[in-house]
Amino acid sequence: MVDTAEDNFRIEVWDREEKTHLETICRSPDAMVSQAAWHAAIRRRPGMLLIHYNSRHVMEKMVTPGEVKLPPQTIIDGSIHAGLDVSLGDLREWHTLRAWCKNCSHHAPVKAAGLIRR
Repeated sequence: MVDTAEDNFRIEVWDREEKTHLETICRSPDAMVSQAAWHAAIRRRPGMLLIHYNSRHVMEKMVTPGEVKLPPQTIIDGSIHAGLDVSLGDLREWHTLRAWCKNCSHHAPVKAAGLIRR
């Protein structure tokens, strides 16, 4: 994500001691988008410290309720592995789902609707 002057709002995830920045969930110029992302982050990051910024100013800061569900090995290069972050039910019609073969690197689009019905 490119950091621009317009991306005033952002949501960051930190460890409980606020020593390690784990990921930035959202950067947006839109306050409503940022607020929606904040509420989603509270549900999706149990037991994590979330900080909601407007530019350099902290708007909200909280340790989310619940226990951390992600084992440490799922945090890769400061980011929580995307495969654990989204469920099929979260996909919308404009999302593209692709599958990759580990053996031959062949990849193709997958229709999420069929997987959701199963």
